[in-house]
Amino acid sequence: MFSKNKEKYRYQRAFTLMEMIVGVFIFSIIMVAATGATLSIVSANKQAEAIKSVVSNFSYALDSMTRNLRVGTEYRCFRGGSEVSGGCRFGPSANAGGDEVRFTDSNGLESRYKLSGTTLQRYAGTGYFDITSSDVKIDHLRFYVRGLGDDNEQPNVLIVVKGHVDFKDKQTNFTVETLATQRKVDSDETSI
Repeated sequence: MFSKNKEKYRYQRAFTLMEMIVGVFIFSIIMVAATGATLSIVSANKQAEAIKSVVSNFSYALDSMTRNLRVGTEYRCFRGGSEVSGGCRFGPSANAGGDEVRFTDSNGLESRYKLSGTTLQRYAGTGYFDITSSDVKIDHLRFYVRGLGDDNEQPNVLIVVKGHVDFKDKQTNFTVETLATQRKVDSDETSI
């Protein structure tokens, strides 16, 4: 009985040591490549999530500022701490626009927005406070105020922001322009 089983297994072959080594080597190469690709994807995902979080913070701050400007009145534009008479119109000059906007908010209080260093700030009665994350670096902020006085145009503020977000060794640049038009109808236009 044992002799029949012995002959049955005699013709079956097993893997040789060399075949096993080659197989393990090929498997190892595939696993190293797959691990590298997975780590690369995880790193890119972390970067995208970090940038998304920072941009969401900036977007919220800009939306809040725009909303407050829309319900505000009596816009005034400032450059270097001094009020610019007649507003800060958009123009080709490098000196066009202002670096700070002041207005009366919906509660009748003075409200202000300006750039301090690389951070957007809001004035809240007792002083300025940051409204953007320190991760958002604003390089350029300009306010252009139109519609003041007798020009038959609804008052509005054009906001232009240029900046960047740093993550590890990569920099992502952005430029945003938004327009906030006063909701309250300008009293000069109702007489037309």
